[in-house]
Amino acid sequence: MTATGSAAGVVPSGVDPRIGTVLAERYKVIERWSQGGMGTVYRGQHVELEREVAIKFLHEWAASEPAFVQRFEREAKAMARLQHPGCAQILDSGVAGGAPFVVMEFVTGESLLALIDRGAMPPARAIEIARQVLAALDHAHSHGIIHRDIKPANVAVMTSEFGDQVKVLDFGLAKMAAATTNLTGPMAVGTPTYMPPEQGLGGTVDARTDLYAVGVLLFEMITGAPPFERDDPQAVIVAHRSEPPPLLSERLGDGSCSPELERVVMRALAKEPADRFPSAADMARLLTAVPEAQAGRPGVITPLPMAVVTGPAPAVAPRPATPPPATPPPAAAGPAIPEGTMVLGSDALIPIGPASDAAPTTPLAPPSGAAPAPAASAPPASPASPSAGAPWHARLPRRAWIAIAAAPLVIGVIAFAARGSSSSSRPSPPPPPPPPPATAVEAATDALADVRARIRGAATDDDTVRAIARIAARNPTDPEPPLALGQIYCERLWVRDCLGALRQALAIDPALRDDPRVSRAAVYGLGADGAHGDVRRFLVREVGAPAVAILTEVVDGRWRKEVKERAAAALRDLDAAP
Repeated sequence: MTATGSAAGVVPSGVDPRIGTVLAERYKVIERWSQGGMGTVYRGQHVELEREVAIKFLHEWAASEPAFVQRFEREAKAMARLQHPGCAQILDSGVAGGAPFVVMEFVTGESLLALIDRGAMPPARAIEIARQVLAALDHAHSHGIIHRDIKPANVAVMTSEFGDQVKVLDFGLAKMAAATTNLTGPMAVGTPTYMPPEQGLGGTVDARTDLYAVGVLLFEMITGAPPFERDDPQAVIVAHRSEPPPLLSERLGDGSCSPELERVVMRALAKEPADRFPSAADMARLLTAVPEAQAGRPGVITPLPMAVVTGPAPAVAPRPATPPPATPPPAAAGPAIPEGTMVLGSDALIPIGPASDAAPTTPLAPPSGAAPAPAASAPPASPASPSAGAPWHARLPRRAWIAIAAAPLVIGVIAFAARGSSSSSRPSPPPPPPPPPATAVEAATDALADVRARIRGAATDDDTVRAIARIAARNPTDPEPPLALGQIYCERLWVRDCLGALRQALAIDPALRDDPRVSRAAVYGLGADGAHGDVRRFLVREVGAPAVAILTEVVDGRWRKEVKERAAAALRDLDAAP
């Protein structure tokens, strides 16, 4: 039940005693943000880092039930294993006043529900949103986690000039595939509009359960309404179980749906799980291949990759001057250049005909007033081999004539370039662009300073991250932009991106090993259960002794037990290093 910056409204807090309290001496509760069947979400702030977080408490009645507490604890452990840009991240957990809570990233953006409420969207945009949801689910499914409540309210969409960035929220109903059956029993948990038949009956769920919900989501985004709408939720469950879903083409009514897209949606909405896609990756693969996915949306730029460019863009060589034509052009315009035209370096165009060695079947007309050519010199009228008595030029294949015709032009280009390089009477080619001025790094630092005010650690909005990435790409000799990216990625627990950005900063300026910002950023990655070993090796092998002070702070500070143990192990490795 992660909150989104604009998707949820503030719930009146009244005399809520949690407002203003500080949890675990780190998280201040600011206001009640939203609530659901099992818990209440508050907007909070990390006291030291001054970044917004979402804090979820179990309802009192749920906290008093051991089964619900177990489910809540499993939720926290499940979410902690998810490290994907499309999944809301869990940052911490604990107990306050006997009530367990989890701390999550405060996701900005707009609920997909709000977007759908404004009407149907273009298929290309709906497909891209569904593709990103499938990417997040594929990551969760690979960890044995089933969401079980995919719906528009649980999808946040951050839209900018770079396109839509999607994040799946509320893995609070996530089910460990092999571990939590005893907690759920026959109870059907989820939202009826998006529940497949097996879930509505309280049966076994798996990854294909989520894919059915994505099919409903895709149908609703494209048409503006879900496939089954009833006043009674139980009637919706019965419809999912017994009624065939309507076709997209029927709902749209204008024939604008391709058969390929129709097949993907209908397969996702199959009643039997075995008839659906075997995985989220398989569904995404076929979905992105439909014709609608290839049609770009006007006014929206394709999302840029988040990776930092490691070097400057290659310089474009100046185009050489075009030499004058070897022969004057004909008085009459020639035929249109056919497909297959080859472009030479001099911008001369040579039409390329069919791949045949035969001469043309129709002889060229002689110039006006010229005597007719003798019969013996005429090209043969068929592509058959010429007779032995035919002149030599008639026996040459068409490709040879093309090569002969092009040779003077090519030789002229080479000679022109040679004369230009050896003769002082001709102007020399333009010099290569000068190196960037000495103040380029200062300019990059100024640009970064303008952006730093918007950095909020793990909660930094994606537009700010992209702005920093652009500064890094334009200024490959300045270590500050990749260092800033590394700090953000590390706090998000995106370990691979985090270490990549920090390594780039160190490659530009090795003296940054002594800068505590590098070690302080990296130690966040020790909280990543699946990648803390990479962080430990980075600190020991690539940072070395300067990391000791920060690792000691972690061991002595208020960090999770696992993080403190991993920091202590890194310190032991550093002590043993030669």
